[in-house]
Amino acid sequence: MRRFMTCLLLAGTCVLCLAQPPCCAQNRITQAQLEKLADKVKAQRDAYLRFEGAEQEALQDGLAERAAVFREAKLKAKAAYLALDADLKKSLEAKNAQDKADQRAAIEH
Repeated sequence: MRRFMTCLLLAGTCVLCLAQPPCCAQNRITQAQLEKLADKVKAQRDAYLRFEGAEQEALQDGLAERAAVFREAKLKAKAAYLALDADLKKSLEAKNAQDKADQRAAIEH
């Protein structure tokens, strides 16, 4: 039961992470923003893996209803992970373009 409650709390936390705008919405992307977003991606991936493990454990224990709850949470966590990962990739591309533009500007001056 304790593991079940922990997983539900983690799912709520993951939803809150998605409610925050990606760092690409700002004018300048900093390394700190990229690191924070990468941490969110890692945390969401870890949540997905924990839900997957909890689902398998529930199935092994013969608790089909509990496994269904974990399966649903796992699918939501995976979707959130993929969305955050896509945001991170876009942010990295934008940061690279930003850095190249800065280098060109420095050379011109």
